[in-house]
Amino acid sequence: MVDRLRKFLQLRSDRLEAEKERVNKALTAVNRAANHTRGYLADLRNDPNNRNRQKELALSDAWVEVGERLRRIDDPAAQELYDRCFIKARYWSDPEGYDISGDQDVDIRLDSVLKDVETICLRAN
Repeated sequence: MVDRLRKFLQLRSDRLEAEKERVNKALTAVNRAANHTRGYLADLRNDPNNRNRQKELALSDAWVEVGERLRRIDDPAAQELYDRCFIKARYWSDPEGYDISGDQDVDIRLDSVLKDVETICLRAN
């Protein structure tokens, strides 16, 4: 009986550690995507004619990665953020042609997404 309890507690501990690792990887990915997004937006503020399709596609890929990492976290809020990150990815894949009409009720502002990811991370750690 004691041995089964010890195994159960070890398994639970291992699962919690794995979840923390997934959360930390998601946090790293979101901070990387956010930093690149802020940098690109700063470049555009300095020179609005300086759009760069390669950077925009890289931002789209970065937000897809964030979404994929969030999808692996066992938290309903992470699942909602997963959807928001894919909307950000769709935006960055074609900022000029992006149609917000289907997503107008979804908050994809950078600061909002960052705040919500940090909340998830605090709960997990």
